[in-house]
Amino acid sequence: MKRFFFERWARKSLAAGFLFIAGGVWAVPLEIGPMGGWRFGGTFKDQSGQSHTAEPSGSWGGVMDIYYTPDSAVELLFSRQESAVPSGGTAPIDFNYVLDHYQIGGLKEYGEKSVRPFLAGLLGWSHAKGKNEASDFFSMTLGGGAKYYLTQWLGVRTDLRCHLMFTNGTTAASSGPTGGSVSYSGDVFAQGEVSGAIFLAFGGPREVMAAPTPIDDYRRRGSIPAQ
Repeated sequence: MKRFFFERWARKSLAAGFLFIAGGVWAVPLEIGPMGGWRFGGTFKDQSGQSHTAEPSGSWGGVMDIYYTPDSAVELLFSRQESAVPSGGTAPIDFNYVLDHYQIGGLKEYGEKSVRPFLAGLLGWSHAKGKNEASDFFSMTLGGGAKYYLTQWLGVRTDLRCHLMFTNGTTAASSGPTGGSVSYSGDVFAQGEVSGAIFLAFGGPREVMAAPTPIDDYRRRGSIPAQ
């Protein structure tokens, strides 16, 4: 019941957030696009103390940045991986799973040219689904990269991320009727991800405008002679 309440609350909150954002899409600068990459790492220890590491595999999703200053944005991220964890036991087979990250946070860019490095930090939840069980966990994502603007409305970006999923307990998943089941326990499931994205930019330019100096203001008003 607790997990069902959490899932329902989280999904409704995300939907409400997207609706709120959609109402102001054309009012603020916004960038949105699909992404693809490679996710690796992620180690559990079972109840016997044996370590199991998820198989590296491809990932895909989407990213959206909503700018509230010329170089700062609210970022929304979705990333999915389909992979497997070796189950061990007398008849080792793989436990297949799907792991989704739903994140929201902040992004800070540096520089004003067509190449803009950035750092990002996001919070949210992760949904892990196996053949016979699904669970939701609090998670966070830390990352950085760079954006490359091909035109004012089209660009590409590269990202290097660290996903941290806080399990704070034990999860169990069956790998099939003929193979053994595997139970994992631990506090943090950490993965790295390298990805790239193509994005479209909306809402007009967001170049950093230099603030007028006092001497410029005086000259505009004609209060002092032009130098």
